[in-house]
Amino acid sequence: MSEDKEFIVKHILHAGRAPIDFKDGTKIFFHFQTKLCDKTQTIIDDSRKLGKKEPMQLVLGKKFKLEVWEAILQKMALGEVAQFTVDKSLVMEYPFVSKTLRDINNPNKHKHVHTCSMTLQTEGIGYDDLNMLIKKPQNLEFIMEIVNVEQPGQYEKETWQMDTEERIEMIPKLKAEGNEEYHKKDYKKAGELYAKAIGLLDQLMLKEKPHDVEWSQLNQQRLPILLNFAQCKLNEGDYYATITHCTEVLKYDKDNVKAYFRRAKAHIEAWDPKEARADLEKVMELDKSLIALANKELTRLEALQKSKDLHDKKKLEKLFMGYTNFACTLSDDDRVVILSEIGLYVVAIKPNLDNSFTELSCQKTFIPISKYSICDNVELDLNTFVHELPRESIYESIARIELSSNMNGTALVEPLALTAIWSNSDIYMRYVNESEMTEYRIVLNITEEILKRKKSDFIYSNRFPVIQKYIEFKNRVDSVAPVAFCWSHTYNVDNHANTVIFAGHLHGFISIWKVFCSHTNSKELECAFLGEYKTTLGDISCVHWYKTQEFGGALCVGDIDGRIAILQIIDLDKSQCVCDNEVQFCQDKDHMVDKLTLFNINEYTVLVAVKQCYLFFYVINGSGSVTDFSVHSVENLYITGISYYDKKLQVLTFTGSFKELTLSIHYGKISIEEKVIPLKIEPGFRTHGFIVTKQRILTGIFLSPYKLTNSIKGKQFVYFNLFYDSNINPLQKLMDNESGTLAKHWDCIETLRLLCLKEQRFPWLGIDPLMDYDSLSLHKLKVMRIIAKLSETVFVAVKEVRNYDIKPFILLQYLVDIKLIVERLVYLFDLMYSGKKLSPFQLTSMELQVFFLKEIVVSGILLRAEVGKHFIEEITKVLQVANELTFPDMIRCRLCGEKLIGATCLPPHSDARCCLTMHPIFLMPTYKCYICGSLAHHEAFLERKDTSCPYCDIPMQKISIEPSIKNAIKLDSDKDVKSPCFTDCLTDGVDYEELEDNDIEVLFVSDDEVEEEGEALIDVYSRISKLNLDDTSDNWHVEPVSN
Repeated sequence: MSEDKEFIVKHILHAGRAPIDFKDGTKIFFHFQTKLCDKTQTIIDDSRKLGKKEPMQLVLGKKFKLEVWEAILQKMALGEVAQFTVDKSLVMEYPFVSKTLRDINNPNKHKHVHTCSMTLQTEGIGYDDLNMLIKKPQNLEFIMEIVNVEQPGQYEKETWQMDTEERIEMIPKLKAEGNEEYHKKDYKKAGELYAKAIGLLDQLMLKEKPHDVEWSQLNQQRLPILLNFAQCKLNEGDYYATITHCTEVLKYDKDNVKAYFRRAKAHIEAWDPKEARADLEKVMELDKSLIALANKELTRLEALQKSKDLHDKKKLEKLFMGYTNFACTLSDDDRVVILSEIGLYVVAIKPNLDNSFTELSCQKTFIPISKYSICDNVELDLNTFVHELPRESIYESIARIELSSNMNGTALVEPLALTAIWSNSDIYMRYVNESEMTEYRIVLNITEEILKRKKSDFIYSNRFPVIQKYIEFKNRVDSVAPVAFCWSHTYNVDNHANTVIFAGHLHGFISIWKVFCSHTNSKELECAFLGEYKTTLGDISCVHWYKTQEFGGALCVGDIDGRIAILQIIDLDKSQCVCDNEVQFCQDKDHMVDKLTLFNINEYTVLVAVKQCYLFFYVINGSGSVTDFSVHSVENLYITGISYYDKKLQVLTFTGSFKELTLSIHYGKISIEEKVIPLKIEPGFRTHGFIVTKQRILTGIFLSPYKLTNSIKGKQFVYFNLFYDSNINPLQKLMDNESGTLAKHWDCIETLRLLCLKEQRFPWLGIDPLMDYDSLSLHKLKVMRIIAKLSETVFVAVKEVRNYDIKPFILLQYLVDIKLIVERLVYLFDLMYSGKKLSPFQLTSMELQVFFLKEIVVSGILLRAEVGKHFIEEITKVLQVANELTFPDMIRCRLCGEKLIGATCLPPHSDARCCLTMHPIFLMPTYKCYICGSLAHHEAFLERKDTSCPYCDIPMQKISIEPSIKNAIKLDSDKDVKSPCFTDCLTDGVDYEELEDNDIEVLFVSDDEVEEEGEALIDVYSRISKLNLDDTSDNWHVEPVSN
């Protein structure tokens, strides 16, 4: 390098502390910084910023690629920092050295790049600044600092530094050190030492001709070390590496017992039972003294085989059998969903007061299961490699529906539903069209949404070996497929109803999705991903939500191994919820958790887990501690349904055994009293779940035949048996109801109808015949109205009628209408007096209702209903205020063209009127009560908090019209639209009726009263116009008008 001195310029930045005796083999530890010799002094590389930020190492005399570094380092002292400006002719190799250092410290940042001359010209070496140095070489500046120096003998040589004799001497030392670490049970360190010895032997064997004497001697020295290395890998759990190394030993030593035994143990752990048995049989054949030890492993293998079979059975149980239990649930608005093998049946309990048959009044809808296939969308086709799989993998792929639903050459397997759960009635989507047919639509596919998020994590696997490709295929499907789910409670955010779906997946994952819809368009449903949580459990089998705060609660999770955990989840109103504080309740593996539920008893919370025929009770106090644990068995019969209410837990088994458990907690300890509830279920049927109505008076049980004699080939039947609790009097329940609403008592009304028809009696038996209707509240009048309607329905079934101790339905209908109208008019008067302006719709409807009240008075309805002071006072006060008001011009009837003057047109004809306002209804959207058939104008609900029917207190269904139909209807509100056939219809006396089918409803609205002659109505309206109600004395009286 003496000739190059003029090409290297040195400047000392920091003097060293000691000179160094440089010689071949001296190891130098140094830091460096490389800069361009330009105005900006651009830094190219800095060892303090590369990788682990450790000093570089260079051994003199080993022909380092960048020779100039050896030269400049030998010009320095220990601890010295110096700057060297080096001519470009000496640093031509620097870009390649720099690339190697960068790639070592950033292995994932840049892919391997070929450095042949053609590639260098076209693609470079992968770094722009280094490519520029290759194209335009220039002087470089190095700032070097020698940190430490080690002379030969002071450090352990790397293998590449050793000569042949040094390598031969090193091998037994490494083996001895490895044995010492193995006895210390440091298997990782021992394996590293064995691997180093094997590497030295491999390097020596490469210099010899295979199978020559020298090569064979080295190989014989290598095999025992390879066996030791395999044992370390077995202890570390790297079973495939163990199999590979033992197979390598057996390649040259076919009777090596240790290799067979260790490979057998690895085969067991990697679950290849066939190969494991073959290796253990070979062990017993080669060494009779090891028969007992081999038999011990065979016994362990058999036990693991049984355990795995049980695990696989549990894993597939949810896929093939889990849907048959807990297979029916009840919604908030009395709709039962029944989970069958071919789809979902939605049975809407629809009480029909006119139904004179002894059958449950309901409307049935069938919803087929979605055909969406996960394996069709994971971007990996099983059909391309399934025939290359081992037999066990082929069997597994065929057995699991979610893996093989698109497999060629096999019969298509219809997807099976696992579970169906109602959300809150504010969220679930049903649409009533202009034909009044209820439609259930798939508005959101959570599985598809999960798949969209997971696709970015899929590994490119087209070049994988077939087994790895199959494992990747299973991992993709398992990461997406939900196996259980539940809804959270409903909460409001920005005036939108929100709820959350918690989807349980395999391997303990929970994905959380917020679902929300707009009040302005109920057809649209949106979802947002709130997060994912990995529990400590295995494959999840069920989840259950328990609300603890407005935007949070507890999520109970169970898995197929019987373990249970509870997660605390908060911030459901945020873009990302928080899941933490996972509490383990059961870590012992036993039976799969089929169902979880939570409820309160006094100040305690009780967690109930259903596992086959067992009920596990956990009592939790206010601080979250478990104060008691109890297990209750139900006659060793599989549980198919549970229901809790008021410290009583009802339990149904698959044979139809129905039990009621009364629960009580004293000082943190739970006690259970069991009582059998007799049910008459025909032999040959098994149960799949049950529902209990709101007042606990009706119990519906889902049944299916389990004998071939009970089924017909080619047909599948769903049986839903209804049972009545004879300890509950439905009439008494109705009369004692102080809630002010009928919404939760329609099961009592339907039960009363069925009982009266079967027993051929009137529903009013037990009611005081001298009841004072004048003093009854609106709610009590509604109850009496319904009982009167039922009385008319069962009248034909009663064999002997001695007396009729209830007022006619039509009179009670009028009394309820009077109460509702007075209540609404008072509300509107208050709005006016508070300074608010009423809408034209409200003013028009107000005049119609005032006219109706006058018609009631003049027609003598109050006299016929035998009501007095209270009704008269209410009507009088309302009419006194109304007489002082000025109303706008009355609108015209859309059908006859005449101005509206009351509840009916003159001459009378059929039309549709709002039950809340008496305003005519012509175009949808509108609302209809599916029990009584009443209609309501959509503007009427602008002044109400809910959409409940004024007579039945249940939410009315919104009937929508498709935009295409709505746009096709063009009407001018200022023109008469009198039908040309209207006069003919009146002459012929056409009578429209309500027609009802089990699935489809078609409604034509008409008045319930007998039509009166036009002349009589003209006389009534004339007298009403002259009516003056200034006299409010108790003797106020109006003569009735005869029909």
